Amino acid sequence: MTPGSSVKVADFGLAKVVHEAEDGGAPTLALGLTEAGFVLGTPSYSAPEQLEGRAVDHRADIYSLGVLFYELLTGELPRGAFAPPSERSGTDKRLDHVVLKSMQPDPASRYQSAGEFRTEIDSILAEAR
Repeated sequence: MTPGSSVKVADFGLAKVVHEAEDGGAPTLALGLTEAGFVLGTPSYSAPEQLEGRAVDHRADIYSLGVLFYELLTGELPRGAFAPPSERSGTDKRLDHVVLKSMQPDPASRYQSAGEFRTEIDSILAEAR
């Protein structure tokens, strides 16, 4: 958390080694664009379309956010036929809908923006007060 109580999440797992330095120094890293046909990402957090090499848009990030949210609520990654967060950790059952909608296999069935995701969470938080 930052001093202003903001949570920051970062993933540096996509840096890739281009070549080893010939002089024994540090390897050169490439942080540019991915070539067509390559799949990059942390598999446990990747959307189905990403793992299958299909076209990916911002909704793949919504899927990853759902996985991260599940993990934050339960302490576990959702694998296979997983139980909703409320069954794993006793969280508010309304959060189950948020997680499950975020992780829909079909991108059209997920939240269409991070704003929609946040609006749903804000609504649940407001009702809980």
